[in-house]
Amino acid sequence: MVGPAEVQSGRACDCVCPGCGSPLQARKGDQNVWHFAHDGRACATGAETAVHLMAKQILATERNIRLPAVHVTLSATDAFGRERSVTAVLAKAQHVQYTAVDLEAAQENRRADAVGTSESGTKHWIEVFVRHAVDTLKVQDLEARSWMSYEICLDDVHAFTSLEQLRIAVTASPERVRWLSYPGMDKLRVSLAEKLRRILEAAERQKAADDAQVARTYAAQVRSAPIDRMGRNRLQRERIRSEQRLQQANRAFRAADDQAKRAYLKAKLRLPDGPTPALVDVDVRGHASFGVSRDVWQSDVFRKWVFAHGRRDVSLETILSWMANRYDITPAFEASPKVALWTYFKFLEKSGFVRHKGGPYFQVIRDVAPWLEAEVAGVGGWFWAPRVLACSLQHLIEADGLVGANLTTGILMELFKRLRAEHSSNGQPDDAARTLAQRHGISPNTFLAILASANVASCPLQPPTKRLLA
Repeated sequence: MVGPAEVQSGRACDCVCPGCGSPLQARKGDQNVWHFAHDGRACATGAETAVHLMAKQILATERNIRLPAVHVTLSATDAFGRERSVTAVLAKAQHVQYTAVDLEAAQENRRADAVGTSESGTKHWIEVFVRHAVDTLKVQDLEARSWMSYEICLDDVHAFTSLEQLRIAVTASPERVRWLSYPGMDKLRVSLAEKLRRILEAAERQKAADDAQVARTYAAQVRSAPIDRMGRNRLQRERIRSEQRLQQANRAFRAADDQAKRAYLKAKLRLPDGPTPALVDVDVRGHASFGVSRDVWQSDVFRKWVFAHGRRDVSLETILSWMANRYDITPAFEASPKVALWTYFKFLEKSGFVRHKGGPYFQVIRDVAPWLEAEVAGVGGWFWAPRVLACSLQHLIEADGLVGANLTTGILMELFKRLRAEHSSNGQPDDAARTLAQRHGISPNTFLAILASANVASCPLQPPTKRLLA
């Protein structure tokens, strides 16, 4: 194997393609990077074959390589939807000098791209990954034999424009090396699995305790609330009314045609006139499963679960259950709705709006729509979800006794909506808060203190969600 710099230009190089055997030309001009080209038809595998063969040749001639540490990492999602990981290092990173490197070496009925023998007599089974990575069955076989084996990843074939670049990639790039097996790796994996199991079980116990505490708190509120003539207290009435309004809204949305749905969603998302933004009109597999145009259900999902909701965790299973109440789901295949929603959220992840946490869980990391960024910046970043703020502040109000018990979550939501509108119109958040508080018979200083207590604002008020614009 040779490079363009080692031969004459043009057909005089007397080289053939390692992939198909056709004659090559050495192109050594002044403008493009020197390279080989087929003397005639193109070859689909020539570059990959050349990189694979040359990488093995480099191993045999250089006889040294920088290897990363051998570590094992196990991950899983806990009861709170958080990704939990455990890691342990089995061997430190090292620079290995080989006394010999045998290419296409066979050992115990197995053949490797190369087998390197170190100065201490240790043998390393070496695989070069250009097109196909080592499969799981082979890795399991290598682990069962307790061999030291690793794989060098060179699948970005066209990144190597010179032999020197390939030499560095093979011998001096530990980030390209993946350990396949190492003595003691299986035992370490078992130990880490037990450690991870204990972490997950602790999270399950904590989640159960938290849920029980929430249930006890709600039960105490129910017992202490006034009872009406129907034997129901205020909290029960609010919950029933809320559920009834939600069911009514879902029925109305389901019954509306696509044009009416689009009008509703355009108002909610403040969509601009003209073509539908690409963010809510993504061509995903199974997009027809929900009985409406894809821009309708994607706009609805973005509105409900991402838009102006702050940083929070969401579950695709929960979203699918919500969609079942709003759409006539008629999938071509049973898994089509899941595939469509999963693909859309992966698009949102690629676009910087969510982060996958494992399993069906995602975390919202950006809640401002692109078509509103200028508006949000214009009002200092005051763009939050009233429901999120209301729920998070309710316990502060009750615990600190800042205002009377009549300031419910619903009233708080309305206050926050109006506060945002006031601020948008006059540009003075502290004045807007004071004016709104006085209008509703609340102490302005108390209202500012509530906002400050929840990190929504300090005195004077500061934008609550600028961090989501980053």
